[in-house]
Amino acid sequence: MWPSKWLRIESESPELLAQCRGLRGQAWAYSTSHSQMLVRFYRDGSLAGVYLYCKSCDLVHFQSSWLDADVRVAISQGRHGPVYTITDAERLRIVCAAAFLAESPDLVRWPEPSI
Repeated sequence: MWPSKWLRIESESPELLAQCRGLRGQAWAYSTSHSQMLVRFYRDGSLAGVYLYCKSCDLVHFQSSWLDADVRVAISQGRHGPVYTITDAERLRIVCAAAFLAESPDLVRWPEPSI
């Protein structure tokens, strides 16, 4: 199920992302054709998690999963608006034009395209 309420990341230290420190990180979904990345943060054995949704990705580099997440956000001004650089040491690096966070009690999947 796709969360109905995504919070746009507007600062370099969003509270919801701070809650992810120490959790397991997992590259959950990546679409090259739509330049989108979805990352899940969760406790072992739980379906609930916090999701990081990145759009208009220019660069993505990630391990499939990792322990002890410590994600950082840097926001700079690009030619066409804000640029988000999201990192977790050498385990995750995303450079994108928009980034959002949401909590979900269940696993999240990409929404079905409307035809």
